[in-house]
Amino acid sequence: MTFLTIDSVFSFAALDILANRANESLSVEDFFREVDEIAKDPEFLLKLPTPIEFSDAPTGDSKKDGDNAALMLESIGYLNPADAADPRLWSFLALVTLREFMEGRWPLESKEDWRNQLLGRWLLRKTSRRSLLRHGIARLWWVAALTHDADQSKDATRTSGDSFAYTRWVFENQNRYQSIFERQLGSIDPIRWAILEVMYKSTLKGQTAEIKRITKELHLESGFRHLDVLDHAELVDLIEQRL
Repeated sequence: MTFLTIDSVFSFAALDILANRANESLSVEDFFREVDEIAKDPEFLLKLPTPIEFSDAPTGDSKKDGDNAALMLESIGYLNPADAADPRLWSFLALVTLREFMEGRWPLESKEDWRNQLLGRWLLRKTSRRSLLRHGIARLWWVAALTHDADQSKDATRTSGDSFAYTRWVFENQNRYQSIFERQLGSIDPIRWAILEVMYKSTLKGQTAEIKRITKELHLESGFRHLDVLDHAELVDLIEQRL
């Protein structure tokens, strides 16, 4: 069953206009009136080669981030790096398609600094690893894409029967998310998976602090050692030695 379908996203010209309106609008309501006008104007829209279909609506509860991330990847699918970093897609989803979710998860109305929230969580113009991992929709898709065990080869997936087991685990704790993904190491497949597998199984008290410490140490070590050339067993051993 399809909950909703989108077949267009904003053009770059639309993003430029909206960025200006974000600074000029006197209120959140004024800004979204502009959004709605632009979203109806074909001149400012770009047709997608393949429509995106959502089977359900995401829930604006931070405790549901893991479920929402799984929904994003299942609905949008895997993207090539250029499309995955395209601000037109993520901005359209946040400002138009999934606005109700965003209002619940990253509200603007209650914030005096609503423009900062808008430009950080809702509207993207230029993308970087940091900006994508802060954006309200992009962050969900990116972490799901980087933690989804599609071939069910990892321990947590085999044990739970859930190919998004690591995705849900990451989003259970904001510090896990920040420690793993806000560092460059989180974008390197073998290192990321070694961290995920070791820490998922860890029963240490204060696990959150340990993840932060270990990722910091690995980041420092990567400055003088090519950790990405180590095989999986060597990386796991390297991390376990630090527990």
